[in-house]
Amino acid sequence: MPDIVLDYHRLKTPIDHPDFSITPLKLSFGVWQKVAEVDAPSGTTAVTISGLDGDADKAYLIYFEGALEGTATADWYLVLIPNALSLTIDNVGYYAAFDGITTSSGTWRVSLGGFMMGRTGWYVAGHMVCLGILGAMTGYRRQYIGWYHIDSPGKSSLAHHDGFTGGFWNDTTTKITSLKIATSTNTFSGKIILFKVSI
Repeated sequence: MPDIVLDYHRLKTPIDHPDFSITPLKLSFGVWQKVAEVDAPSGTTAVTISGLDGDADKAYLIYFEGALEGTATADWYLVLIPNALSLTIDNVGYYAAFDGITTSSGTWRVSLGGFMMGRTGWYVAGHMVCLGILGAMTGYRRQYIGWYHIDSPGKSSLAHHDGFTGGFWNDTTTKITSLKIATSTNTFSGKIILFKVSI
């Protein structure tokens, strides 16, 4: 039997051979699929996305763009909490910052009630973008890795804080069925988009 060679630039008719058929399942297999998109209004303290299946979904990619709101005497955090459980997760990371005059950088470690998605700088509110990936399957420690950027106009019109964050949840048996996004203090607003990958 001769080899089949297809030039998609010259193809005039649809492919109807079963092995070459294009189906929604084939197009979605092994790629990120949007699960939810939420617009959180100003004054939000938490958003919960339910109806998940961490074993079937394998991993989640979460995107946030919006504002951390309020004032405080210490930095506060946007936190990702599996199943809205009461957890203590050790988060570590690296940051680089510019306060409008000088730059600084370093490492940090903080224990929170979930995975740290992002944080303020200089104890002031700001506009933040963050992106992270959470391994979701049972049988493994669930690990999170993420990146964030926040501007800090309350410090300076040029001030911004950028960082990398990571943490893990030791539980290997509890299935993830929901994800809660919350602030450690104060409030937030903005867009949350959650994706899953089913491999």
